[in-house]
Amino acid sequence: MQKVKQLFLQNLLEITNNLEYSTDKSSELALLILLFLFGEKSINASPLSTSRKRHLYKTLRELKDGAELKSVYRFFQKTVLPKVIPLLKIHGQLSRSTRQHRKQFILSVDDTSLKVFGKTMEKAKKLHNGKGYFHGYHIVFIGLSLGASFRIPIAFRIYIPDSGVTRPQLAAEMLNELIPLLPITPEVICFDSAYYTQVLNAAISEQRLSWVTKSKSNWKYALTAAAYERLTGQTYLFADVHYSCTLSARELVVWMQAVGITVLRVSRKNIGKLILSYDSGNRVLVSSVPSITANLIRVYYRLRWTIEEIFRVLKQNLSFALVYQRDLVGQALFHALKILGGIWLLCLRYESRTLKNMTFRNTQKTLRKLFTSDSKYGQSPYAELLKYSLLK
Repeated sequence: MQKVKQLFLQNLLEITNNLEYSTDKSSELALLILLFLFGEKSINASPLSTSRKRHLYKTLRELKDGAELKSVYRFFQKTVLPKVIPLLKIHGQLSRSTRQHRKQFILSVDDTSLKVFGKTMEKAKKLHNGKGYFHGYHIVFIGLSLGASFRIPIAFRIYIPDSGVTRPQLAAEMLNELIPLLPITPEVICFDSAYYTQVLNAAISEQRLSWVTKSKSNWKYALTAAAYERLTGQTYLFADVHYSCTLSARELVVWMQAVGITVLRVSRKNIGKLILSYDSGNRVLVSSVPSITANLIRVYYRLRWTIEEIFRVLKQNLSFALVYQRDLVGQALFHALKILGGIWLLCLRYESRTLKNMTFRNTQKTLRKLFTSDSKYGQSPYAELLKYSLLK
């Protein structure tokens, strides 16, 4: 466990150094991230001294005064990228076969809904999440995955319905900012059918990237006469080179399964030429990669689900939904700090063989015990950690 302790302190030093590039309150913010990493529900509920709690609340007020949402997003980006870029450079040095079969580098786009407490939260609206109505808002994420073992969120935006900016537009904005800053380009961008829009397609095409998504079964796709005849056995009179025969995605999958075809070249209005396939659950998968196998489409889309794992960690282990700031900037700042705590936790599990096979809850308990055993001040791990100059 001594190696885990050294790795933890090394990560603490990295985060503190990264925070120094964005603010002069690096030690206070590092302590806040530490609180959320250990699973504290709020500053007031933590075992810190009253004077230190007041100091943290004062720091948050000073940071919020005069700040804008964009400045919070920039602060988050400047803190995350120094951690991500070295990992991507190492990934770029791997052999091509290793990258293709074990360590695919993809970016995932998705959003999660958060229920807020109290109706006076700025910009919170009445939403529905499939189970019922609640008062809250959506947060759009860009998640980074290196195979199935490493995944972290690297960008987020709070979706404000009244602003006139849609969720695909927020995703496009984040991708346009992120892609030029990464040392290597992702293999594909993966997203759900809600983001299958012309806006996001145009942003990805502008970056000369490709994407994989799930299609709704009733969406229409056009195919050439030759492909139509191959599927149905019926002669089509129009020219072979034009995508003029239109069928729904569900109809195409039924015909493909009957004939034994796993991939099919199709076209969709305002999107362009695509590759259509399906998985074992008969989900219709679509990709803009010109030449891609059915198996690779399924692998990419399966990796998209790693972003759901990120949401689960944030909500269950870092109390992501518990934000007591009423103004939008304060909410965004709290979310940024909690996401940074989640990134710290995910990176520790990725870098340590001891923590890799533990659940996230057990990882948090193990980290607390490392700094509680030597403490002379009860069960609080912070008494030991606050001895380090990084948090003073």
